[in-house]
Amino acid sequence: MAEANPEWQSLAAMMDNIFFDTCVYHQPGIDLLVDVVPTDNILFGSEMLGAVKGVNAATGEYYDDTKRYIDRAALTDEQRTKIFKTTHCGSSPPPAARSNVVIKHVIVRTIERADLPIVDQLGAIGTATIHEAIGRVGYVGPELQPIQQGVKIAGSAVTVLSHPGDNIMIHAAVEMCEPGDILVVATTAPSTHGMFGDLLATSLLARGVRGLVMDAAVRDTMDLRSMGFPCGLDMCHAKGQLKTHQGQ
Repeated sequence: MAEANPEWQSLAAMMDNIFFDTCVYHQPGIDLLVDVVPTDNILFGSEMLGAVKGVNAATGEYYDDTKRYIDRAALTDEQRTKIFKTTHCGSSPPPAARSNVVIKHVIVRTIERADLPIVDQLGAIGTATIHEAIGRVGYVGPELQPIQQGVKIAGSAVTVLSHPGDNIMIHAAVEMCEPGDILVVATTAPSTHGMFGDLLATSLLARGVRGLVMDAAVRDTMDLRSMGFPCGLDMCHAKGQLKTHQGQ
């Protein structure tokens, strides 16, 4: 019989680095998961919001709502708390495991902002120089391109996480914006919908917002240029959007 590799970890040691998410879309699967896997190793999550769309006509529940299965499972309140909060916050699982964690829908009303004089100094320096100076981190990639040339902006980020093709959280974020801000929008899955246009830009300009960065599509680009509203975006597309799914 072959001898065990001395570098192999015991199962107990490996469980410190193995996590299981709750991307199981029926009650028997969740019941089996919580029966077999310790709650310390279960991460609450669903697929990326928007990946499993739609409402079950028989129950009226969203298909991607996995929280209901945890609520109905044979667990103590302490075990549910671990699954919903403690596991992914305290144990700090690897990024691959954290990627499926879905945090509750929330709107942050109190945003910590940088001092505008400092922001303005950074804006004058330029993106490339700042990116290098802070250790070559924070660059979002070459996919995002501006719709106009000859413009520099800097500001405190007001961040939005939206469902693909749904801009309701952008409307919510507009209400949180203040002069000197930049609205930064990400979607939980790739989206080609035109989630931002001249109407939202008008609202942001009225609040003194300096621009938009978004990894989805923008429409009304000619109007946005004439308004002088800077946008960095993934693509231009006229396709409309919904206002039904909450985000962050």
